[in-house]
Amino acid sequence: MRISYSWLCDFVGDAHTAAEIADRLSVSGLEVEHLEAVDSISGGLRGFVIGHVLTCEKHPNADKLSVTTVDIGTGEPQPIVCGAPNVAAGQKVIVALPGTEVTVPGKGTFTIGEAKIRGEISRGMICADDECGLGSSHDGIRVLPAEAPAGMPAAQYFKVVSDTVLDIGLTANRGDAASHLGVSRDIAALFGKTLTLPAVSDFSGANSGFDIQIPDTDLCSRYVALKISGLKNTSSPEWMQNRLRSIGIEPINHVVDCTNYVLHELGQPLHAFDSDKLKGNQVSVRMAKAGETLTTLDKQDRKLSDKDFVIADAEGPVALAGVFGGLKSGVSETTTSILLESACFHAGSVRKTARNHTLNTDASFRFERGTDIEICKHAALRAAALIIETAGGSISGITDVYPKGFQPKTVALNTEKLRRFAGMDISDAACVKILSDLGFGVTGSDGNYSVSVPSRRNDVEQEVDLIEEVMRIHGLDNVPLQGKMQVSLGGFGGNRNREWKNRAGKALQAHGFYEIINNSLGAESTHRHFSENPVVLTNPLSNDMAVMRASLLPGMLQAAQYNRNRKNNDIRFYEFGRTCQTAANGFEETDMLGLLMLGNDVNESWRKKQEKLDFYHLKEAIAQIHRGMGSHVKAEAWKTQRVDPKLLKEYDLEGDVWYAEIAWKSLTEGIKRTGFKVTEPPRFPRMRRDLSLVVDKAIPYAELEKIVLSQKIDILQDMNVFDVFEGKPLEDGKKAVAISFSLGMAERTLTDVEADQAMNTLMKAFENKAGALIRK
Repeated sequence: MRISYSWLCDFVGDAHTAAEIADRLSVSGLEVEHLEAVDSISGGLRGFVIGHVLTCEKHPNADKLSVTTVDIGTGEPQPIVCGAPNVAAGQKVIVALPGTEVTVPGKGTFTIGEAKIRGEISRGMICADDECGLGSSHDGIRVLPAEAPAGMPAAQYFKVVSDTVLDIGLTANRGDAASHLGVSRDIAALFGKTLTLPAVSDFSGANSGFDIQIPDTDLCSRYVALKISGLKNTSSPEWMQNRLRSIGIEPINHVVDCTNYVLHELGQPLHAFDSDKLKGNQVSVRMAKAGETLTTLDKQDRKLSDKDFVIADAEGPVALAGVFGGLKSGVSETTTSILLESACFHAGSVRKTARNHTLNTDASFRFERGTDIEICKHAALRAAALIIETAGGSISGITDVYPKGFQPKTVALNTEKLRRFAGMDISDAACVKILSDLGFGVTGSDGNYSVSVPSRRNDVEQEVDLIEEVMRIHGLDNVPLQGKMQVSLGGFGGNRNREWKNRAGKALQAHGFYEIINNSLGAESTHRHFSENPVVLTNPLSNDMAVMRASLLPGMLQAAQYNRNRKNNDIRFYEFGRTCQTAANGFEETDMLGLLMLGNDVNESWRKKQEKLDFYHLKEAIAQIHRGMGSHVKAEAWKTQRVDPKLLKEYDLEGDVWYAEIAWKSLTEGIKRTGFKVTEPPRFPRMRRDLSLVVDKAIPYAELEKIVLSQKIDILQDMNVFDVFEGKPLEDGKKAVAISFSLGMAERTLTDVEADQAMNTLMKAFENKAGALIRK
């Protein structure tokens, strides 16, 4: 946010420099990111003077150059070589003295010096418009009126206005400081100055003649409509144009310039309608109806929805409330009568409307942060006075719809608590003065005070907010350093949790996965696939970020789409993130781990044939996580799926996409915290025995594994499925499963008899419990 130093001086005087103000503001919470010198004429004409060309002769060694002598007010005429075709004796011109920096568009910046040009000495340069910042013309030198005094600084002759602009990084909670008045209020409190406000005369005559309709006063809590008749909309005065340009606002016409001026002066957005273009005498502040349209001032045709907040006349919307005006009702050079709007709109409704149409205006910026409901009428009258001062006309009426009025909230403040919190001794009198200087009402005594919060400070809700106000004005840099720190540390599992995530991440990375991080916000239409009642944001930044994500899957699919569009077809992603679900007491968040796989298992190569990634690759990755973390959580804790093709179509993805997720707490609760068990390699050789079983297709391997483990065979060291077969000559509904068994003993070599006994036990168990046919 750009703030003019000279404009601030109107409120608090010029006893302190811009640099001093910037330093104090920065440590009080309004950070000044940098200072910038600005001039009404680019460059400020520094180093340029008015010159009088005394003589002008043709250059003896150049056809297109002239040798002149120029009086620059020093008493000694200076020789200057000039290449302009229109230079002549007797002219008053602009001269850049030696040492002056001259910037020419397209040619860069150079410093004027004394030089010999084709054998003739030249001490300066006679300038064209583009060489001194007066314009873009380079057809010839600028010739001034004959009465221009030689030797006068050009900046003085052209009445250059110089200023310093403070670029403030305004935080979202300080909407009250989004103006010169708001910043000045902090400056007055910081430096002990008296705040001087622009004088405004009240108007107690007739109403505006317009019937203001506000169906929902929560959306618009106050609406002031002021009508001015008989004006002539010309250019605004030069002083106003200079101030607007200094903060980056290009002047348009007097009425619009005055509304912009008051917005940046007082922080209250205004809008001027050409009242002759409004249909009927009723103005409605309402939500748009689906299908309505509006052509805004940027000549864009906008289709409205029932979520857009508008101002409407008898024929329909004429403006996006608090955001942007409509072209049809906008003011122009022919406007003679205006209806000036000064209102207090609901921050969320303005924000939604602005985001719906991808607009970010000075007005919406302030409404979204909250404006001062009590200043609406004052701002309208201030703008009216400025308009009438130059454009003429008079106020013909004002309507102020203010249904509920403002009831200030009060917050209790205990100064002893403040001193303990601040760690420094601030007297009661100092606390009261600071709060009073900031516009708070303070009553009470003996350390207990009741503080009335002004209408502009919607960020102050509780006692700690008042403590912050006192501390930042008293000076956060005044908080004494004790040389020691006292802190209470509770149980902290952050390092352990980070270690587990590192283990899981390393295991997945070794398996070809890449970690991704997605936005925790998403579109409501997308996340309704995963939750019937997603957690919806009250004031979303856009429709694409309207809800808290109910699943990691949408973001991972979006990342997969991004990679596929860039020819990265084989994808393995993992993400640690939180999902959000509606709960009885509002909502609850769950830390999750998600895995996504699609494409082929390996890159194309002559050494190995590619395979499509499938469920078993996903299961292998999950097993890798369990091994890396030492987790013994059951497989059922994971939610695994092949992603629905209908959902994939929304992301332009094809083929099989496999996804798994687990609540991180479930995974870590399965970790055995006894450490790793280290054993020596077997000293005696192991035996391998194979079995081929014919079982029903419906029997999973996990059931066969459970049968084996139930036999509690001590010499069984390991088992593994190495083949699965279906088809002829097997019966329908049957499959053949080939399993290898590793048998051995730690203290001696295993005998064939012992191995045969173990295998017989297993075969009987398979036959009895799984109905298996042992293939021999």
